[in-house]
Amino acid sequence: MKEISIRNSIATKIFKSSFSIYFIITLIVTLLHMFSEYYIMKNDLNKELISLQKVFEPILSQSLWRLDKSEWESTIIGMMKNDILIGVKLFDKNKLICGMGKIKNENRVYEFDNNDEKNSINKKNSMFYEQLIEHNFKLKYFVQGKEIDVGSASFYSSSSIVLQKIKISYLIIILNAIIKTIALWSFFIWAGKRLLSKPLAALTVAASKINLDNLTEIKTNIKSKEKNELNLLEDSLNQMINNLKLSINERNKAEYELRRVKNFLQSTIDSMPSAIIGVDENLCINKWNPQAELLTGINRNDAINKNLDKIVPFLKSKIDIIKKSIKKQRPYIYEKIKWDIKESENILNITIYPIKDYEVQGAIIRADNVTEKYKIEEMLVQSEKMLSVGGLAAGMAHEINNPLSGIMQTIQVMNLRFNKDLPKNKKLAIECDTSIEAIHMYMTKKEIFKMIDSILEAGRRAAKIIENMLNFSRKSESKFASHNINILIEKTIELANNDYDLKKKYDFRKIEIIRQYDENIKMILCEETKIQQVIFNILKNGSHAMSELKNIKPQFVISTWQDENMIYFSIENNGPGLNEDERKRIFEPFFTTKPVGVGTGLGLSVSYFIITENHGGKITVESKSEQGTKFVISLPKWFPKKNIPIFNC
Repeated sequence: MKEISIRNSIATKIFKSSFSIYFIITLIVTLLHMFSEYYIMKNDLNKELISLQKVFEPILSQSLWRLDKSEWESTIIGMMKNDILIGVKLFDKNKLICGMGKIKNENRVYEFDNNDEKNSINKKNSMFYEQLIEHNFKLKYFVQGKEIDVGSASFYSSSSIVLQKIKISYLIIILNAIIKTIALWSFFIWAGKRLLSKPLAALTVAASKINLDNLTEIKTNIKSKEKNELNLLEDSLNQMINNLKLSINERNKAEYELRRVKNFLQSTIDSMPSAIIGVDENLCINKWNPQAELLTGINRNDAINKNLDKIVPFLKSKIDIIKKSIKKQRPYIYEKIKWDIKESENILNITIYPIKDYEVQGAIIRADNVTEKYKIEEMLVQSEKMLSVGGLAAGMAHEINNPLSGIMQTIQVMNLRFNKDLPKNKKLAIECDTSIEAIHMYMTKKEIFKMIDSILEAGRRAAKIIENMLNFSRKSESKFASHNINILIEKTIELANNDYDLKKKYDFRKIEIIRQYDENIKMILCEETKIQQVIFNILKNGSHAMSELKNIKPQFVISTWQDENMIYFSIENNGPGLNEDERKRIFEPFFTTKPVGVGTGLGLSVSYFIITENHGGKITVESKSEQGTKFVISLPKWFPKKNIPIFNC
C-alpha cells in the first residue's frame, strides 16, 4: 500500500491551516501592542512638555516683561539641552522674537533655526522622516496682583524621540511573538504525528484489507488509550465490516426479490387489456404482451429485437413522434387512429410514454382498440341530435314551409299582374279608365315594387333558414374545417328561433340575446354540426330553465374572445341556476333536472364529450341557486390530436 508523506498528511494540513490563523492573529495583536506602546509614550511625552512649561514659564514671562533678550536666549539654550525638546519658539504680543531648533512657522509649515546648523536638515524631507509634537501656552506676568499677558511660547518634540524611548519594548514584543510561534510549530508537528497521523495510517491499513469474500478475519486496532474521534472512527469501521456481512445476506435476498418483482411486472404487463409494446432508444422492440399479439397477429418471439416499423404497420407514421418523445421525455396521445385489421376498419387510441430513466432510454407504447366505444359514442351523439332535429322539422313544417309557399306564390303572381308587357293587364287597365303605364308609375313612386322586392328577399332568407335546419339534421361526416365561431353561434340561434318544441313551451324569439362578440376573432378548426349541437343544447336547456320563472325577463348573454392559443365563448342565462350537487353532476350521462319523461339527460353529457374528446377543448359551468347559469367553452385554435383531413369552408 502506498504511504502518505508527512507533507501531504491531514495532520500537516490541519497544522498549516491552524498556524496560518495563529500567525495572522499574533501579527495583529503584536502590531496593536506596538501601536498602544507608541501612543502611551506619546502621551507621556506631552505630559513632560507640560512639566517643562510649569518650570520655565515664570522665567520666560519675566524676561519678556523686562525685554531682556539675553535672558530669554540663555533660558531657551538651557531648555534645548533637555532630551525631549528639539525646538522652542518665543512670541511677544505681536510677533516671533526668538526661535531655536525644529519649529513650525505661522502657516504650520516646518522650518529650522538658521543659527542652529546641526539641527537643520532639508525642509522637504523633514516631514517624511519624523513628525513634530507641538505644545503651545500663554506667558503671563503678575504686577501688583494683576495678571498681564506678555506673550506666548511653543515647545516642540519629535516622534523619533518617542520611538527611541520604546525601541527596547518593541524588541521584547517581537521576540516574544517569535518564540511563541516556534514553540507552537514544534508542538503541532509532534502532536499531529502522535495523535493523528499514526492512528490514521493504522485505520488505512485495516480498510485496505477489507475483502467481501472473507470479512471474518478483519478487525482494526489503533492502540489508543483515550476516547476520541479516531476511536469513534475505528468503531465505525468495525461496525461497517459487520454491516457489510449483513448487507451481503440482504443483497442475496434482494436479488431474489428483484427476480420475483420482475416476473410480477411481466405478468402484470401480460395481463393488461391494452396492447403494450416496449422499445429502446433505437426503436428495437423489447416488450410485447399477449394483447399486442392479438392486435397484430404477430407472436412475441417474432417481434422481440425487431425494428418497430417493420412489425407494427399502424405505427409507421409515428416513428418520428416516438423518437421525439424519447428525446424530450414527453408523452404523446393520439386518438381515433384508423387501421384495417382482417378487412375490418378499427379505431385505436395510441399513447406513447417515454421511459424516465437517465441510464435506460426508450418508450412504452400503449394501443387500445376503441372501435366499439367510438360507435356507441357516435350513436349517442346522433340519437341526441335526432331528438333536436324532430323538433326542428316540426317547427319548419308548421312555421315556415306552408306560409312561405303562399307568400312566395302570391308575390310572384302580383309581379305578373303588374307586368306592362302582358296584353291582359293592359286591357283590364283600360276597362278601369286608366293605363298600365299609369299604374306602373304610381306603384314606382309609392315604392310598392321595392316592398315586393323586400318580401321576396325575406322569403329567400326564410329559405336559407330551412337550408340551415336541413344541414343540421343530416348525419355528420366528421370533417374538420375552419369556421368562425361568431357565425356558428348566429346560425344556431336562427335554428333555435324556429324550434317548434321550444316555441310550444316558450317562444325562443321572446328571449333577449345580448351579443358580446370579438369581431377580430380567428378562424377555428372544428366540426361545424357538432359545435352547433353543443350550442343548441345549451340554448335549449337555458330557455327551458328560464321559462319556469314568470317574474323575470329572460335573457342570454353570449360572448366570444380569444388568446394566443385558444378560442373562448360563453353562454349565460338569468334562469333559476343550479345548486352545488346539480352543478357537479350536470355533465353526467342521464342526469337531468327536468321532470320524469321530459328529456333524456344526454344533451350536456354528449356536449361535454364533443368538446373534450372530439375537439380537445374544455367546458365548465358556473352557477349558484337563483343566480343564473353560465357555460364557458374553450377550444384550441389548432387541434393536432385528430388524424383526419382538413377542409377550409
